[in-house]
Amino acid sequence: MGNPSARRLADEAAAYQGGDATIDGRGIVCTVAGKPAVQSMLTASGGGRIRLAKASADEFVTGGDGNYSLEGAVYGVYQGDDLVARITIGEDGRGSTDVRVPDGIYTVREIEAPAGYVLSSVEYEVTVSGHDAVVDASDVPVTVTFRLKKTDAETGEATPQGAALLDGAVYEATFEHNGETKTARGTTKDGEVTFEGIPLGRISVREVTPPTGYLPDAEEHVFTVTAEDVGHDFAVFELTPEGEFTEQVVRGDLAFVKVADGTQQRLAGVPFKITSKTTGESHVIVTDGNGQASTAASWNAHTTDTNGGTAESGVWFGGSDPDDAKGALPYGTYTVEEQPSEANADRALIPAFDVSVYRDGVTVDLGTLTNDAPPSETPPAPGVCTEATDADDGDHEAVADDSVTIVDTVSCTGLTPGKEYTLTGTLVDKETGEPVRSDGKAVTSTVAFVPDAADDTQEVAFTFDGAELSGHTVVTFESLVLDGQEVASHADVNDEGQTVELVPPGTPDTPDTPEAPTPGGKLPQTGDELPIVGICALVAAGCAATVIGIARSIGPRREEDEGEDGWHRRLHSRLPLRLRDARRLRLL
Repeated sequence: MGNPSARRLADEAAAYQGGDATIDGRGIVCTVAGKPAVQSMLTASGGGRIRLAKASADEFVTGGDGNYSLEGAVYGVYQGDDLVARITIGEDGRGSTDVRVPDGIYTVREIEAPAGYVLSSVEYEVTVSGHDAVVDASDVPVTVTFRLKKTDAETGEATPQGAALLDGAVYEATFEHNGETKTARGTTKDGEVTFEGIPLGRISVREVTPPTGYLPDAEEHVFTVTAEDVGHDFAVFELTPEGEFTEQVVRGDLAFVKVADGTQQRLAGVPFKITSKTTGESHVIVTDGNGQASTAASWNAHTTDTNGGTAESGVWFGGSDPDDAKGALPYGTYTVEEQPSEANADRALIPAFDVSVYRDGVTVDLGTLTNDAPPSETPPAPGVCTEATDADDGDHEAVADDSVTIVDTVSCTGLTPGKEYTLTGTLVDKETGEPVRSDGKAVTSTVAFVPDAADDTQEVAFTFDGAELSGHTVVTFESLVLDGQEVASHADVNDEGQTVELVPPGTPDTPDTPEAPTPGGKLPQTGDELPIVGICALVAAGCAATVIGIARSIGPRREEDEGEDGWHRRLHSRLPLRLRDARRLRLL
């Protein structure tokens, strides 16, 4: 059967030319017999082409970047599972089917991605109905994620040496983005830093600030990522250069001379242990015949009997092989300790000390280390001796009222000048042996002091409510502490010097018992100082007659023509000052 429309057009053509017309089996071509003027005629009924316009899904990434191109993308046109046509994208991002396709519903999907783009999995459904159909499509451009890993140049590991750090390094990455040069900055953490969203092309990376303990990396690291490198399978291409960003740790050395104090004799064969305060790594160096020692390779090559512990052995710290072009000690702080040996057996070892290595290629000169001769005598251990008295009159009795103050005078011996000591006193009830309590709290007092000499005296005062302690006897206990350790104490409950008796208010002072005269002893002469203690005590007690009797027995001769008043005047003028004062207290 022919195409009705074509048949009609053919009949009209034949009538016009006066001949017969035939139509081929497809119903679209006719020929007019015997009429060369009309050889053929084509007619179209329905169908059309499928046209596709393609764009970048991120113009900011691809703009101005020749590594990205839409040209060459190929799309397949499917009816069901059958590929019926292809669309190839040109330089302008456009393309269409080569032929018209019949009316119908088609599926269009990308089968070949262009340079720099990810192969799209998006399918477009297209309906052709008597005219061309248009599809708008886009592809995602591939971007680069640049991951920088720092490693130690000597070990190749991502672990720093000594007290150095791989964290904290600042880097800048420079690249083209949307037609302009862009610079991103990042800081290493856990030894890494990442830059994301970088377009294809040239990437320049340089260190701005080195991490602590490492030398700066002055090299510009350049990388080029092309469309061929990234393929079409993933939207992100991860670039992690291995072994590219290595850094040299700072290394240095130390040196010193060992001598004896006083004589300045060089001490040979003295070992010193050097320990890293960061890693704990430890090695020994030994002084040579001139008392000198050094970790530098110029003294003993690091590669010679490395860490052998003799005066000729080289020294090397860290996890890499020894390198005579570098210092032995990585960046950090080290403790230097003199070790006992025959060479210093008759000397006092110097205290351990710390030294820091923070300049590359520098030998730290520790100077002359001197061994002192041992002290001839062991210094005495600290000790304390105390005397507690009433703050009002300085004796060993205090009135038991609501405010009692006892002062304990503490004499300390065997102290180290310049060190801070703490004296802590506690009042103890002599009868119970328990601390005296006031307002529910133990009565204590603390004094901190720094002595200027080995012997020092401090006063420790106790103020408390003693109204309910009448008749009690209290004793002061003292504890001397240095650096948190008790170094001396005095806690004798029977020590009278530490004891104060609390008497009821209104109790008169108890006079001291005067010494009994010794029979046959020498009598005092006129003008001699009198033993005033007993006399004062009697006068204070109102014993006027006794005082006069004693005065008559040791005083001047009484002349007959002198009256009572004259005798008293003469006696008064010859009494010592203390007796004169006491005499005024007589009760007549």
